[in-house]
Amino acid sequence: MKRVFGLLILPILVMISLNTHAQFEWARVTIDCPCTLESDDGETARISFGVTNHEVLQTDNLYATIAITGYFEDEEFKDEKSAFLGTAAMHRSVAGEDSIPIDTYEVELGQLPAGRVFFELLVHEGPVITPDSLLDFVWFEGETQLPVTSINTAILHV
Repeated sequence: MKRVFGLLILPILVMISLNTHAQFEWARVTIDCPCTLESDDGETARISFGVTNHEVLQTDNLYATIAITGYFEDEEFKDEKSAFLGTAAMHRSVAGEDSIPIDTYEVELGQLPAGRVFFELLVHEGPVITPDSLLDFVWFEGETQLPVTSINTAILHV
């Protein structure tokens, strides 16, 4: 009985470990850090990061978007918890199993609502973010009081 039990446990453990490994490898394209977000005027931001493609197929039409999540004081944003600020075309594609080295991109931030927020960087395929187009995202360190005249922050979570 112990021998039969032992023979059944081994395949189950192998299946569980393969499933767990697959969940850790879910991201086909990832953001490479160190990542920075900087702005001197609160209207235009510079974001620096790299991208790695873990698939065999090329990934094209990459875009970077700056988003904020938090508590807004402006009346028109009072019921919102997050907002997309600006998107920039990266004008790059990444070949299969290759990387784009860390580079800097400019993003127009638009009108920043007043409030306490955290900044987030999203990388996606195409100019519009959908559940299928989102490739990866990272949070930047520290809560920020908006509006701001300058931003200088580094990555919080990869």
